[in-house]
Amino acid sequence: MKVNLKKAQMAALDPNLDTLTPRHSEIYRRYQLVRTVISFGAAACFVVGSVLFLSPSTTGTAARLFLIGSLMFAVKPTIDMIRTFHLRRLPRLPGPR
Repeated sequence: MKVNLKKAQMAALDPNLDTLTPRHSEIYRRYQLVRTVISFGAAACFVVGSVLFLSPSTTGTAARLFLIGSLMFAVKPTIDMIRTFHLRRLPRLPGPR
């Protein structure tokens, strides 16, 4: 059985996918791109911060990078919530609710 990934991802927003428009998919994709960029940025902060912790003279910078990475990860659920509200405001195709 083949699962449509896009529909599976959108199911978290609304189990009735028959009423979603192409605009819903486009907005979802854009939010997902922002989340991915934030994830890579946070991961980079943690990797660079870990390397900087190896030298006593750069531990302050390392700690700041860890804080920035943590804040970036904390932003992701906020993006999810904003995305959900944004998608729910858009008009849907006629269909069962």
